[in-house]
Amino acid sequence: MRFDPESKWGANAGLGKARDALEPIKAKFPLLSYADLYAVAGVTAIEESGGPSIPFRFGRIDDVNGENSPPDGRLPDADKGGSQRTIAHIRDIFYRIGMNDQEIVALIGAHALGRCHTDASGYWGKFNSVVLFAESICTIDVDIPDFKMPLCTLKIGIID
Repeated sequence: MRFDPESKWGANAGLGKARDALEPIKAKFPLLSYADLYAVAGVTAIEESGGPSIPFRFGRIDDVNGENSPPDGRLPDADKGGSQRTIAHIRDIFYRIGMNDQEIVALIGAHALGRCHTDASGYWGKFNSVVLFAESICTIDVDIPDFKMPLCTLKIGIID
């Protein structure tokens, strides 16, 4: 997501802001790989939002350019023109790598921590203000002690 062509894909729209926000940390710790920086930022976001403490190991290695980027189209689009088409699209994307519905919800659920931005997705506002993907495909029953944010809000929005 750092190099062209991946950084320019529609599914990665808006990530430039996140990358820019992390650059001062990278400058302060130049030996930290970008891969570790992005991963630990995600772990920190979950923990700071009241989620569980997540074990973390450093040691990821950065690629040197975008030549090894996978082909575009391997990430889901936000909207396929209706909730059922969008759900089918998201399932197609993640089923092909062996994920089930519960794993898909856990993976994409972090979107509920953020907002839609018109410059990135064409939509504005909280993800939870739209029809909830997880309610349409499955429920999650996870017991995480002292988790302040209800798990039922960890769902990606689908515009209908």
